Amino acid sequence: MSIGARIKQLRKERKLTQTDITEGFLTKGMLSLIENDKSAPSMETLEHIAGKLGVSVSYLTQNGDESWTKEMADYFSRFKEDFPFEEIKEKIEPNVERIFPNEDGIKLLEILRYYYRFHQKNDEADALHEMIYKRFSELGLTHLSIRELLNHSISKMFALEYNDALKTLEHHKDSILNFARYDRRIEVQYYSIASILSSAVEDHDQFVDYSLKVEALSFEQLYFQHYYDTIRFLILYYTFKDETDKKMEYAKKLKEYLKFIPNNNSKVEFMDEDEFYYKYYLLDSPDILETRLTNYQKRINTIETLDEDSEWLRKTKQQTELELLYVRGQYQDIIDNFDLDIYDFKQATHPIDRITREVRSLVYALSLYRLRNINEAKQEIKRVEESLGDLRNSLYAEEYRRIKSMIEEDNAADI
Repeated sequence: MSIGARIKQLRKERKLTQTDITEGFLTKGMLSLIENDKSAPSMETLEHIAGKLGVSVSYLTQNGDESWTKEMADYFSRFKEDFPFEEIKEKIEPNVERIFPNEDGIKLLEILRYYYRFHQKNDEADALHEMIYKRFSELGLTHLSIRELLNHSISKMFALEYNDALKTLEHHKDSILNFARYDRRIEVQYYSIASILSSAVEDHDQFVDYSLKVEALSFEQLYFQHYYDTIRFLILYYTFKDETDKKMEYAKKLKEYLKFIPNNNSKVEFMDEDEFYYKYYLLDSPDILETRLTNYQKRINTIETLDEDSEWLRKTKQQTELELLYVRGQYQDIIDNFDLDIYDFKQATHPIDRITREVRSLVYALSLYRLRNINEAKQEIKRVEESLGDLRNSLYAEEYRRIKSMIEEDNAADI
């Protein structure tokens, strides 16, 4: 949209006449020429017009299509649990120059940045960060420029660049935490992201330290947006460390929290007193697994009636059904019905969640193994190994390593 067209649109939106704008500073004829792009306004004239319209000069001079930007922002706001790759490729990537740099435009740029990270286009993603940060800084929007430093680090998680993401976050630590005197919540957000990244790079002491900061600050500020995930990952951590007392301590805290803030998805994990997280999804004894999975399936079916549109519940239900087939020895049924898509949650960037999804997908490799299709099973192990990257060495990937060892050490030929 041209400068003249934007001035005309804003004037009409505010129900102002040309006389309201000119007020003796310029003639209505001159304003008409400007609005119809037949005359270029001077900076002094732009400042006058911007003042009458209640916007900044920079707002008037922006490139981009504001109405298209709003339309696209509204369109992409409907995607909650999935990441619309094809829509981004079709609607946003070829039309970057149409993005208007307002709040809606920033949302579109952030979506595009995550898309670039997924596809390892890190130079393009970094360029978008520079564009967003510069724009906020130029407009004097310090709070948004500081939040952009957080978002820049978060985006690197989508590319599985956990070490780089943590280094980026720590590089900006002083700038972010110094701003906490104006926005206390940004402190909680900083430590939440830092705890996630610390768990990804196997700095478990730092993970616990930052998680405890999030817990304390959540109550201090009565801001609990990051509390649930922080506590549930502490439960998982102590599960894998075999520290049952600590695990139960945090499980109790989470149950108390959920009494006041119900969450259908979380109830699947924490509905029963004796049901918490486990180290193994597939390698426990069949009797234990079948009992656990049957109870889990009942909980999912109960919650599903309350939240039938949840993609997470739908996919988790399908995963559970395959695991029940496995413990019952119905390996061919798994092979016939396996769909890798049910383990694909592109927006779930927490490294522990990523490991869990990949481990549960190994129900297919194990079924191939049980039917003595060893080479195919090894190919599945290779797929998961490539997907996990450095996370394959994580504390939380113990079951993956056991399954990998079991399959790769079997040198029998396929039958």
